[in-house]
This record gives sequence, C-alpha cells and structure tokens, in this order.
Amino acid sequence: DDRARYVGCHQTIFLEKFDMLKKAAQEAVFVLNTSLSQDQVWQSLPRSAQQQMLQKNISLYIIDAYEVARQSGMGRRINTVMQTCFFA
Repeated sequence: DDRARYVGCHQTIFLEKFDMLKKAAQEAVFVLNTSLSQDQVWQSLPRSAQQQMLQKNISLYIIDAYEVARQSGMGRRINTVMQTCFFA
C-alpha cells in the first residue's frame, strides 16, 4: 500500500498549493506546523483538507515548530523539531 500513515506539513501555505492529504491512509497522523491556536486551526484549513481529514479519520496534531526552535536556540531551523514529531 502506498498510503502515508504520517504526514508532516512544515508550512501552512503548502496546504493551499498541494493536496498534501491525497495519499494519506485511513487513520493517518497529520502534524501541522502553525502558530495558530488550537481553536483557530480548523477554520484556517482549506475545505478540501478538512473533508479528507474527516473522511479518512485523520488525527490532527499542531505544533509551533518555529517557537520550539527559537526557545531551543536553533533560530528558525524547524527540521529537527518536525523530525522529532515523527519519531515521537
């Protein structure tokens, strides 16, 4: 099966440019880097992403990777933060 069980989105603009959840498996995990609050995130997502998450029962997790990187002394380098989410 070529379906992804984990999808990480480092930039929210990618959701507007790409169908990031097209290859997501049923009950996949989706980690989104955003500075928006938990209450604001859902409404900010493109309708197509919302529909796919509901149809595929995708678990959505959010992280402000830029803030974590800043607090950890890594500046604006978020790759390590996002990789940690994958391995957690």
